Amino acid sequence: MWSIVVTSALAVLITVYAAAYSAVTSISTIGYGSHDPEGVEFEPGSGHLFICDGSGKEVYDIDPANGVFGDGNDVVAHFDVGRYGIRNCEGIGSDPQRRTLLVIDDYERKIFELTRSGQLLRTITIPLSYADLWLAGVTVAPTSNPNDGPNAMSYWVVDRHVDNNANPKENDGRIYEVLRP
Repeated sequence: MWSIVVTSALAVLITVYAAAYSAVTSISTIGYGSHDPEGVEFEPGSGHLFICDGSGKEVYDIDPANGVFGDGNDVVAHFDVGRYGIRNCEGIGSDPQRRTLLVIDDYERKIFELTRSGQLLRTITIPLSYADLWLAGVTVAPTSNPNDGPNAMSYWVVDRHVDNNANPKENDGRIYEVLRP
């Protein structure tokens, strides 16, 4: 059961209640070559896991050959996203209708839409001018317009806003809707 709570600052908190999922496992991204994992996206259609490496400016495509991640049988490919001007691969999502990946760069304030093999399809500039904007994630979801059809989608972008390292109780994050071109 998912419980979604929206605070007055528009931050979203998600809590998972499921006794069957009480065990937590992990995989090391260092074995794949990723030393600064910033975002992760699972693609149900292929079973692949995509990892966005911030400082390395790489996207890793992990295929669990036998359906189990991190057991030594994974097939890993990666591609450079820095060649498109990305300075910090901060988050990654996917657009299942287009079968593309979405990489977000908080420095450039852009969404880069790429093929699964890393070819640039388009760049979308986030038209926000806040000095303390800190883009951190992107996903595809239905538009907020009630007049749109059920297949009308937008890109939803997370802004951590003021980073809370100095004040862990600070909560000023935002979520923005960017109309999908």
